[in-house]
Amino acid sequence: MIKYEISVEIHPDIFDKYMVWLNTHVGKLLDIEGFLKAEVLTCIETEAVTWKKIKVDYYVKNYLAYQSYLENQAAAMRSEVPDDFKGLYSVERKIYEISEVINH
Repeated sequence: MIKYEISVEIHPDIFDKYMVWLNTHVGKLLDIEGFLKAEVLTCIETEAVTWKKIKVDYYVKNYLAYQSYLENQAAAMRSEVPDDFKGLYSVERKIYEISEVINH
């Protein structure tokens, strides 16, 4: 299994609207074959910050499904971000192979 991690920093002026948009966006990604589930995490800051941080973790069946997404849907999905958000958020993407799950 693959974990596709998206880290986003969002200007507070658009945070609420961004989160509403993100909910729909995540739903569309989960409709893509191989995308199994997603977790949206909001950073709990202990110090004053100007931009809010979130992370979306997508769990993808395997690397082949992730590659298919990159080749066939990623550009279109990434272009769906509303124009009024431009310049008010930044994104970093990482991909991990889940090598072990440890439960207690």
